[in-house]
Amino acid sequence: MFPMKRLIVVLLASAWMAGVASATDQQASSPVMQHDRIQSTGNNPVTPPKPMVSAQAELDAAIAIVRSYALRASQVDWSVVEPRIRATAAHAKVSSDAYPAIRALLKALNDRHSLLLEPFAREAVDKESSGDADPTVSVQGSGIGYVMMPGYGNTDPQAQKAFASDIAARLYKTAPQAQCGWMVDLRNDHGGNMYPMLEALTPLLGSPPWGSFRDVHGRLSPWSVTLNFYAERWVNPDLSVAPVALLLGPHTASSGEVVAIAFQGRANTRSFGASTAGLTMANRMFSLPDGALLSLASAIDVDRSGREYGDKIEPDQPVSSDPTKDSDPVIDAAKAWLAKQDSCRP
Repeated sequence: MFPMKRLIVVLLASAWMAGVASATDQQASSPVMQHDRIQSTGNNPVTPPKPMVSAQAELDAAIAIVRSYALRASQVDWSVVEPRIRATAAHAKVSSDAYPAIRALLKALNDRHSLLLEPFAREAVDKESSGDADPTVSVQGSGIGYVMMPGYGNTDPQAQKAFASDIAARLYKTAPQAQCGWMVDLRNDHGGNMYPMLEALTPLLGSPPWGSFRDVHGRLSPWSVTLNFYAERWVNPDLSVAPVALLLGPHTASSGEVVAIAFQGRANTRSFGASTAGLTMANRMFSLPDGALLSLASAIDVDRSGREYGDKIEPDQPVSSDPTKDSDPVIDAAKAWLAKQDSCRP
């Protein structure tokens, strides 16, 4: 099971850095969406509750937003669901009394990705956003490169640039020793900010776009990056055609799944391991009248070939992990496949 606190963190796959739409600003023409965790900083304070908002106003706003923007709104029988939701809040007085009804509304979407954040709740979420592990770039065995990409939640632009630049440089530095190909290990990539992770792996991903978001109206928003280290192939080895073994597991979630999807449709690529968490939707943030936030699944992840996701990513080659063994069966399977590639033959 994916840890509940971490699940709440990665569910915040939103465009917080692009701004939060209010309940009265629902006509934004081109909402920016991404998989990203909310992080509270000195310049981005926690939104305090607004006093004396009625439960009816809060619920009306939530229903209007969900009906207009939820990815799965069309799958809800509103003639049944809306009266039931309103009945549960029939005696509610203040806005917080409507929260159970709003959560029931989100549950009716059955997307496992939308949630309500009460005012001040972001502070608790921030504490769970810290502590990401450092990425690893190394050589495993004879001629096989290894990249371990953890979750990444930093929202500082300079830190993001340094993170992506460092990993890309290490990929190119290791390339002469990785003639057989690469293992990209996403099994502990629980999510966070998708773009630094994509930028870091551009040497392997090749030329963008590698995927996009498709919203409820069918509009596509391609994933774009500001740093494209694939362009450096003129002075570095071209790794975009190198064999890549992608390692997946149940803790590959949200932005980690975006990274996995970016490799789908890439030549010389095969995935190993277990099903991912299934959070392959992008959320958009909406502010309710009292300052609470709706993190609403509003778009679905689409790979470079046009395939839509919205659920778990299944590996090409399922491999069961065995904690009783000293070796890692997933890595062993990936190494065996890489050893058979033409680039690995003398």
